[in-house]
Amino acid sequence: MDQGYAVVLGMQGKSGDSFAATDVVLALKKHLALDIDPVIEDQTLQSVSKILIGHPCDNSFIQLSCEQWPYDGGVALIKVMGNDLVIAGSTVDDTRRAAKIPCRSCCSSISIP
Repeated sequence: MDQGYAVVLGMQGKSGDSFAATDVVLALKKHLALDIDPVIEDQTLQSVSKILIGHPCDNSFIQLSCEQWPYDGGVALIKVMGNDLVIAGSTVDDTRRAAKIPCRSCCSSISIP
């Protein structure tokens, strides 16, 4: 695994978040040749840049308020926070759709509904 990056799923993440992480990982492996796999949140990951996948209620590494998430269903957030990229949706489907957006610029083989 590339020691400088991690795709991180939350301990409380939904199964659909793993599909979003897979979309991101496949794009990174195919187009940027990064040796990277999704991992479950772990404190040892503090020193690496992360792509954080899932809702803030499910992934404690996402430094957004779980209780005050301001978005309704059908909305997702892609945001750079420090050295990390956050991909979070109101629902699992929103997160999956959002995860495909960064892939769009480097991957023409991933279909976006």
